[in-house]
Amino acid sequence: MYICFFLNTIENSMSLVIFLSCILINWVNCERLQSLDVSSYKLQLTFNDDTFYQEPYEFMGYAQIKLVVRGTYTTDLKMHAAHDFIKIHQIFLDDTALTEFNIDESTDILTIEGSKDISKDIYGVTLYINYTSRLSTDDMYGLYRTSFETSEGIKYFALSQFAPNFARRVFPCFDEPTFKTTYQLYVSYTPGIDILFDTDGSVVDTSDIIDSDDAYETVLFKTTRKLSTYMIGIGLFHKNEFSCNTGENITSTGGVYRVCSRIGTESVRSWAVSVGPSLVKQLVNFTNFIYHDKMDVLAVPHLPVIAEENWGLVTARESSLLLSNDDSSALDMGKIAMTMSFEFAQMWFGNVATPEWWSICYVSKGLATYMQYLITHLVNFTNSEQELS
Repeated sequence: MYICFFLNTIENSMSLVIFLSCILINWVNCERLQSLDVSSYKLQLTFNDDTFYQEPYEFMGYAQIKLVVRGTYTTDLKMHAAHDFIKIHQIFLDDTALTEFNIDESTDILTIEGSKDISKDIYGVTLYINYTSRLSTDDMYGLYRTSFETSEGIKYFALSQFAPNFARRVFPCFDEPTFKTTYQLYVSYTPGIDILFDTDGSVVDTSDIIDSDDAYETVLFKTTRKLSTYMIGIGLFHKNEFSCNTGENITSTGGVYRVCSRIGTESVRSWAVSVGPSLVKQLVNFTNFIYHDKMDVLAVPHLPVIAEENWGLVTARESSLLLSNDDSSALDMGKIAMTMSFEFAQMWFGNVATPEWWSICYVSKGLATYMQYLITHLVNFTNSEQELS
């Protein structure tokens, strides 16, 4: 499995030096992969207007990570944190403060020194990390700052792109795909910000919490199913800049389906709103695996990929999702339906059934490619691109 990954790396024109370095790094990580499990993440992220408009675009973070450490784990804890984003202030392992830690600038591996003796032979431990991070401004990975123009000027918002391994920019984590677990997210923010996540959220009362700040509201999102870090999606927008249209429920037990985009684009959401639930229902029928959660499909001006299959929060470029009523054709409708089918299929083949390592992601991509043709065909939408041979 590892060799396949490195052969792919060489084929992608990476240098031999990097290739050999990766072998050494992952040889060391074998013990960690086999002797450590992540039980859950509980994350608290705090944003304000300065996060969007003032350098260094920072936000505060708190991670509570429950681990299962087997007795065969014989090294200090190692995880990932982007060295040029994450600034760690405090680390506790259970009730013990750990003051010696470092992030390798070449590998982004966070080593927590002194954790070996505490965690050895203990079945369950909890890691607490206080830190700050920042929005990405030089590329569209991690949690990045992006914008669009309006008649009132430039508007900014933040959107995540964690695939394949950029969650480490937003919170310290174990971001190999094999580490699947649940996530519970709290987001505190100054009033006037809307937030989308993989699951539904609701405002919670924090008045009884010591040191709580009345200037912030806090939303608690429902705990996700077990996911790899790259399946997590977050979007933060100023109110009255984005809105959503609701379609049919995607399952008989509920499951709200919405298509969201910038204010002023409501009229070009209609095709995505109408066809999306049918595509999800066909996937449910075909796989006999019921999708219980909500499904938001978010169209944005800029995205590093055509679309991304975050659990419950699919993101896509406006050009790949929104359909102009003026010059639309059956071919345009088919392309949008197939884009959506491909991303929805990866909820099943990728998010639920997940490759253990990045090198075999072609399995889920291949299945999703087949399903995008089949499922689009099954909703009786006809064009030449959807003929099955």
